[in-house]
Amino acid sequence: MPGKTIPPITTEIVEKLKELEEEFQDGDLTEKGYWKKKCKLFDGYLPEDVSKIITGLEKGLKENIITEVREQVDN
Repeated sequence: MPGKTIPPITTEIVEKLKELEEEFQDGDLTEKGYWKKKCKLFDGYLPEDVSKIITGLEKGLKENIITEVREQVDN
């Protein structure tokens, strides 16, 4: 079975990524919101198995089966 051809990333998506990064850096988005929006931008580019994993993780977060925990790392 031949592999899926991945379409090139459009300039529109590149611009949206820049805007998303700025919103996150400015504190307008949580880390969770940033990653959700970023994943949606790449929805058509991700392999089906990766999309299913992301969907499962999102469902787990919504149902509080898993939680968003960020560890502090000392440099």
